[in-house]
Amino acid sequence: MIIKARHLRHLLPVLVACASTALAGMSGPVATRSGPVVGVATVNTAVTAFKGIPYAASTSGAARWRPPQPHAPWRQPLRADHFGARCPQAPSQGDTQPAQDLPTSEDCLFLNVWTPARARGERLPVMVWVHGGAFINGSGASYGDAWADASSLAAQGVVLVTVNHRLGIFGYFVHPDLVAESPHHSAGNYGLLDVIAALRWVHENIAEFGGDPANVTLFGHSSGSGIVTNLLAVPQAAGLMQRAIAEGGGSMFYRAPRTMQWALQDGVRFAHARGAATLAQLRAQPADSLVTPQPGEFEPVVDGWVYPRSLFDTLAARDGNEVPLLIGSNSDEAQPVQGATVASYLAEVHKRYGTGADQVLAAVPARTDADAPRAFKGIDMLEAEAIHTTLADLADCAPARDGLPRVYQYHFDHTPPASAGGRRLEGAFHGAELPYVFHAIEGEARAWTSIDRHLEQLITGYWLNFARTGDVNGPGLPHWPTLREQPGAVMHFSDDARLGGRVNMEGVALLQRIYYGRTVNHCH
Repeated sequence: MIIKARHLRHLLPVLVACASTALAGMSGPVATRSGPVVGVATVNTAVTAFKGIPYAASTSGAARWRPPQPHAPWRQPLRADHFGARCPQAPSQGDTQPAQDLPTSEDCLFLNVWTPARARGERLPVMVWVHGGAFINGSGASYGDAWADASSLAAQGVVLVTVNHRLGIFGYFVHPDLVAESPHHSAGNYGLLDVIAALRWVHENIAEFGGDPANVTLFGHSSGSGIVTNLLAVPQAAGLMQRAIAEGGGSMFYRAPRTMQWALQDGVRFAHARGAATLAQLRAQPADSLVTPQPGEFEPVVDGWVYPRSLFDTLAARDGNEVPLLIGSNSDEAQPVQGATVASYLAEVHKRYGTGADQVLAAVPARTDADAPRAFKGIDMLEAEAIHTTLADLADCAPARDGLPRVYQYHFDHTPPASAGGRRLEGAFHGAELPYVFHAIEGEARAWTSIDRHLEQLITGYWLNFARTGDVNGPGLPHWPTLREQPGAVMHFSDDARLGGRVNMEGVALLQRIYYGRTVNHCH
């Protein structure tokens, strides 16, 4: 379903639009290169929200599976008072209900801006959020349980931007006909190109919202974290971000990314299964009929243009986009796989690790069916730990420029109170850190304690300091050394912030040997 209301709202009178922002920090239309936009007051009246700003044109019809194109300009102020449509996706129980209630459309390349600035020219640091969802779900209106009020983070003194990007089959489809029609002889990675287009929009327009286009931090969670780290290996992203934060994630982007040969075979099989003999026929099919709910089918691909070679190879060659990096994971990123058996566990381990399967089974055994659910969690956790440790060390080994890059590693160990009526997940689950990062715990109905409020101050403080200067440290915060200053140092967030060591380094080294044929030792 394509949203048409957006075109109608361009016609709203300027005075009505301005009146809606009278209590907010930035009143009146804001000029962008595409046209004027008018925001609305938020829960925090010092912050103005601009929701549903198109940063690129619709990707429907002939634009499906092509790089994003500029949006047509408009003259009348766009009333940016509600989120735009989500990109096509399957329903997800992991998303919050308000985000699920948004319509889906291939006209979905929107972004949202929250700014505490009162006028252009304030040059506030900018944080650009890339949502998670296993590359198949989510939107810029969804950032964990902190869905309702992103203004809380912006009120701390940053301009916050959240982004929609294409997902699944629409974001990462590869087919021989797409390669043939591309001037770059490439296909796939349209979701990565969307985020790059959004970063270019930020570079060109964010000063009008009081942000500093030369001080942009790209941060994300789960598959959003995968996009953030993958962009460290994408030439087109060079210079568009000055810092990067990667939260959570795991096996989906730890193992070798898709090759073009693999992706082309998948694409041909997909087209045949949909009864499409030509690309035109496939483009003519309704978006809903193409959505696939299975994670891992369509993800970033090493295409030789957007993604010239794997992230591991790029960083190992000291050839990536060198920016300070804050990276980490949670103690319970993975959960036990209910219903698993020894047989299913053995099959999965052999599928994942091939000739290294016996070593993994020795490290994470499952002797009975009762052991299998937690054994699955064990290998998923091991991969989550390995990705962040490996990427942290590789990024830290890049040649320093003016003392950079700075690399900080964290481990979130705190079990937050359960959401009212929400999913019951154990421990410091995947995404448990998000309400603390977004400074949003008071906006959620949970049994928060003084420890939670203390952690929120610490975590938000570190993240904001990093966004401002590239250095997490500041007044009132325990000192957090870079990996260059103290190799292997990890900041653990439990009931406080305490400096400690890395987790399960024997297992991490095992996976490094299996995947890369060697351990990735720290370079200093």
